[in-house]
Order: sequence, then C-alpha cells, then structure tokens
Amino acid sequence: VKVADADVDPALNVGALYWAEAQYVSDNDAAAGNGLNNASYRKATVTAGTLALNLEPDPPGGFATVREHSAIYAWQATDPTVELFHADIPGAIIERFEVARKVTAVDADTWHYEYAIHNVNSDRSARAFSVDFADGTPISGVGFHDVDSHSGEPYSTTDWTPVVTPGTGTVAWSTSSFGADPNANALRWATMYSFWFDADAPPATASQILELFK
Repeated sequence: VKVADADVDPALNVGALYWAEAQYVSDNDAAAGNGLNNASYRKATVTAGTLALNLEPDPPGGFATVREHSAIYAWQATDPTVELFHADIPGAIIERFEVARKVTAVDADTWHYEYAIHNVNSDRSARAFSVDFADGTPISGVGFHDVDSHSGEPYSTTDWTPVVTPGTGTVAWSTSSFGADPNANALRWATMYSFWFDADAPPATASQILELFK
C-alpha cells in the first residue's frame, strides 16, 4: 500500500479520520455466493512527524475491527447524512460497486456534492462516472482523487479527466476505454475513487451513471 504523505499528514488534514481496510480473496467462497463480505476495516491514527500508521487497539470485551464491511461504511457510520448505495452487476458471481454520497446545502440555490465509489470485487472495473441534472444547471468546483499504482504495476496513474457540459447540466470524469488502453487508470477491485463538485440543483434531480471498463 502506497499513500501520499499529504493525504495522511495530521498537520495538513486537521480533524481527518482514518481507517485501514483488509480484504481476502477466495474463488470458492465467491462461487458459493459469499464473496461480498470479505472486507473488514479498523480505525487508525497517524503519528505527526513520522506519519506512522497506528491501528486502534482492541477495546475491553470486543473487537475494534468492523467485520464484513468495507471501509466506505465508516463514512456513513461517522456521518449519518451520508447515503450509501450498491450498484450490482448481476451474474453467477455478483460484481458490486459501493457508492456513497454526501450533499451539503451551500446557500439557497447551491449544493456541494461529494461521492466515493468503491469497487468491491469487479474485474470488469469502471472507466467513467457522470452526474446529470436538468439542462443548463450551473456546475463548478469539480475535483477528483484516486490512488496511484506502484511497485511495477503496469497501470496508468493519469487522473480521470473531468468535463462539465453546461448546456446539458452534466459533469463527468473518465479514463481511456479498455480497447484503447488495457492498462488505463480504471477503478479496479478493492479500490476507491472520490469525486466532488458544486451544482445549482438539489440531489433529488441528479441522475448518476457508472460506466464499466471491460
């Protein structure tokens, strides 16, 4: 696991909370229909200066580890205003993407949107994400955050390109298609990417689309 110093430095992220996630893979477990509960998470702290990661100790009489849920659930557990959805690809083995969304009213007619999308187990991966509002909805403040491949992995580290189309009220992020580049920066399994923007429209009017890589 490789993490940017700027993402975990307590001095640069005042008030931030951190979790470590582990996921095991077993083909016969997935084939038996039990492959969607193989991730667990645990709260952690980061030491100032050394940036050492410290897992929270076991509490008396229980476990600090939250079993059978990926770390994206920690966002909703600490903030009940976060919505959490499953985007499932049906098949003999269900492939799942977990989508969390938090919408905050900025003023009378502007909302701030934050999305986190976690690929639980899909080898097909994802290559694009878009949010569509009514035509002409102003959209601004667009952002994106991912994790970089490293240590000899062949995958691209190029950020997804954001595009705002004012006429259609759409904001979209994407990487290359599998046909164009099999090593593009797709949202692969056990990985989570984040997206955010401001829009002059409430969340009830938003339509979200996740496009597969393969």
